[in-house]
Amino acid sequence: MKEMLSHTHEYSKEAVSYVQKYLMKNEVPMNLFEPYIEEIFNHLRGDPFRKFLESDKYTRFCQWKNLELNIQLTMNDFSVHRIIGRGGFGEVYGCRKADTGKMYAMKCLDKKRIKMKQGETLALNERTMLSLVSTGVSFEFDLIQIIMIFLWQQEVAETVFETVNLEQDKLEQKRKSKQKQKFDADEKESDCILHGYIKKLGGAFASVWQTRYAKLYPNRLELHTESSSTKPDLIFMDQIEDVSQDYVQHKNEQCIQIKLRDAKIVLTNQDEIGLKEWAQSLRSAHKKSQELLGSMAKKAGKIYGTEREASKTALITGVQVPPKSTNGSN
Repeated sequence: MKEMLSHTHEYSKEAVSYVQKYLMKNEVPMNLFEPYIEEIFNHLRGDPFRKFLESDKYTRFCQWKNLELNIQLTMNDFSVHRIIGRGGFGEVYGCRKADTGKMYAMKCLDKKRIKMKQGETLALNERTMLSLVSTGVSFEFDLIQIIMIFLWQQEVAETVFETVNLEQDKLEQKRKSKQKQKFDADEKESDCILHGYIKKLGGAFASVWQTRYAKLYPNRLELHTESSSTKPDLIFMDQIEDVSQDYVQHKNEQCIQIKLRDAKIVLTNQDEIGLKEWAQSLRSAHKKSQELLGSMAKKAGKIYGTEREASKTALITGVQVPPKSTNGSN
C-alpha cells in the first residue's frame, strides 16, 4: 500500500491505515484523503515555505504585486472600438490596451437611466460582481454622466467576431428576404405553378449541392442563382424525357431525378413535404406538356392537310391506312 502512494515524505501510520481501511471495503467517501491533505499542508508550512521565501521567485512575486498595485491607468491607455452588447443600465464596448494589444470589455453605466429605473443598488452590486470576476487589469474612470469599468475578459475577441458575423448574417438574411419578396411579387400575376428554394446537384463532377430558387411553369423549369445578374438555367418540358416516379437515393438524400435527352438533373429539398410537392408538380407539368404537344401535332396535321392526303390515298388504292400517332410513327 505504501509503495503505491506517490509522496515526498513519510505519512503517518494513522493516515495510511485510515485510507487503507476504506479502500479494502471498496468505499470511497468524500473525505477519504483529508488526513493526507492535512499532513501535506503542515509539511508545506515548514521547510518548503522557508526555502520559497529565500528564493528569487518570491522576490519576483513581490515586485510584480507591487507593480500591479501601483498601476495608474487612464482612458488614454485604451482605444475604444464598437459596441459588443447592451444591458438594462448601459452598453458594453470592446477596447484594446495600447501597450499590450490585449482586448478588454468596457462597461458603461448611464446615471440618468439608473436614476430613472431606481436601480442604484443593482448597479453597485453589478460593479462589485464584475470587479470580482477576474484578477486582471481593472480600474474605475468617472465622467459626468457615465461610469466606466475596465475588466479583463479573454472571450471579448471571440465575442467581437461573433457580433461581426451576426451583423453579416442579418444583412444576408435581409437580402434573401428582399429577393424572395421580389420573386413573390413577380409571380403573383404569372402562370407560375410552384416556386421556392431547392437544391440541385452540380459543381465539379456533380458532387456538390447548390441552392437555387426554382420556378416551375407549364412549359419550363427555371433555376435562378443568388446573383441577379446571372441568367437562370432553363429546362424546357420538351427536353425532358422522364421524371422519376419514385425518389432516388443520392448522397444520403431523397432526390427527384429528371432525365433529359443527353443528361440528367438531380433535385432535392430538406423539407419532406416540400420535396413531395415538387415531385408531384413536376410530374403533372411534364404529363400535361406531353399531352399538349400531342394535341398540337394533331392540329398541325389537320391544318397542313396530312390527314386529308392520307385518306385520299386510302380511297384510291382501296387500302385502309391506319392513322399516325402523335410521335409520327405508323
